Amino acid sequence: MSKERWPRRGNRKTMYKECDPEKAFDYLENQVLEARVRSKFSSVLRSAQREVDYWRLGAFDVDSVIYDYASRKLQALLELKAKSQVDYLNGYFLFRESQYLVTKAIAERLGVPYYWVIWNREGNLWYVTDVLKARVQIVKSSRLKWDAFARLDKDSFLMLTDEEFKDWLIQHVF
Repeated sequence: MSKERWPRRGNRKTMYKECDPEKAFDYLENQVLEARVRSKFSSVLRSAQREVDYWRLGAFDVDSVIYDYASRKLQALLELKAKSQVDYLNGYFLFRESQYLVTKAIAERLGVPYYWVIWNREGNLWYVTDVLKARVQIVKSSRLKWDAFARLDKDSFLMLTDEEFKDWLIQHVF
C-alpha cells in the first residue's frame, strides 16, 4: 500500500476522512483469501508429489519475479523469509540444503541474480544476499530437523533499514 493511500496509524479522524474503511476490509479479505488459496494449492501439490515420487521431485516457489518489459528480460528473483522462518546458529543462517541447491541452480540456469531477503522485525532490518555470491557450506546433520543444511555466513548478507532496502532495490534490482 502506498503512503498516499493510508494515513499514519493512530489518527482515526484522518483515517476515516482519507480512507474508505470498506476498501481496507476488502484488501484484508483478499489477503486472507490468497493465503487460503496458497495453502490449498500447496496441499494438492504435495499430495500429487507423494503419488509420483516424493524423494525424487521437489516443488519450490519463487516469491517475486522482477521482469523488464522494455528489454523483455528477467532482472532478478527474490525469495522472502521472516527471520522466525530461518534457523540462526553462531553467526550463520541455516536453510534446507535442497532449497539452497534449487535456488542456486535456477540462478545459474537463468543467468539472473536470485536474492534471499530475510525480514528481522525485532531489529527492524532486512538481510539481503545473492545466492550465487554468498559464502555457503553444506553440512550433514542428524541433530537438526533436516538431513543436510546450507550454512550461509551472516557476513554475506547486507543489513538494511527500510529506506536502505528500497534504495538497494532501485540500484540492484530495478
